[in-house]
Amino acid sequence: MKNVIVIFFLFLLSSCATKMPLSDDPDIAKLQTQVEGRKLASINIIDRNGLSETIGAKERVKTYENIDFLSSQSYQKVLRIFSRDSTGKTFAVITSYHPSGQIKQYLEVVNGRANGTYLEWHQNGEKKLKTEVLGGNADLDEKSQSGWTFDSTSYCWNESGALVAQIQYEKGQLVGCAKYFHADGSLAEQVPYEKGEIHGEMVTFDTDGTVLEKTSFSSGLKEGPSVGFWGLDKAAWNEVWHEDLLQEGSYYDRSGSLVSQVIEGNGQRSIFSDTSLSEQHEYRQGKEEGQVLIFNEQQQLVQTVHVKDGMKHGEEIYYWTA
Repeated sequence: MKNVIVIFFLFLLSSCATKMPLSDDPDIAKLQTQVEGRKLASINIIDRNGLSETIGAKERVKTYENIDFLSSQSYQKVLRIFSRDSTGKTFAVITSYHPSGQIKQYLEVVNGRANGTYLEWHQNGEKKLKTEVLGGNADLDEKSQSGWTFDSTSYCWNESGALVAQIQYEKGQLVGCAKYFHADGSLAEQVPYEKGEIHGEMVTFDTDGTVLEKTSFSSGLKEGPSVGFWGLDKAAWNEVWHEDLLQEGSYYDRSGSLVSQVIEGNGQRSIFSDTSLSEQHEYRQGKEEGQVLIFNEQQQLVQTVHVKDGMKHGEEIYYWTA
């Protein structure tokens, strides 16, 4: 998988924080060593107004050699291209900046392709992303990022500096156990990957470590048991899947009463919020097909839709509640 996957939607978990000086970031010092001893060959600067200037004359380029482009700058984006090394490779660095001048993004480039460390920072100076890129378009926009090939472990933090996600790649494929965290730092979810597919048992946790869900996968498909809990050992559902088809399912409210069932692939699958029944989906021969009932927090029916071939089909009906 080459997409940045969960990394982008996890930014929604960010919260406000005080400004952290970048001098406290150990990665900054490490990045500064990447250009030590390299001779700057040319530089392209895009200013705050979007005007671009490429500088290649030796005397003018020399005036930029000692500027710390990891510190606050009055530019929008800067591309620095260095002279070829002893192996014939051309190393370059792209940096972009927040409107405040704080550094926003850093990308290493080899022979005109994204290759090396990528880092991103929140506006308050806290680190946002850290990953290694093996290949892809050498630019910082989201379209370019979606085509990057990742390697090693990627990290994502919120604006408070708390780790939100830790995802492992190997030559562009998701491998190992991806981990996602609650705002307090406790483990929220772990997802096992093998060759880019979910393979094994996916587990979600409450902030106190209580298991909320366990679902088994094989090569990206649900295979085997899926169990959910209202609390410690209090079942919310028990399901059995085969090749992503729901075979059996029993669903319980917080009092332990049976709400719905799926038998031999047919019936009603219940979806719960944190406190109560949220939706009921009709299943036929293991697939979601037919009527979907949507309830509010007071357990009142507020909407019905129909699903066919995984998409909404037909009319939607909304219900007025007192």
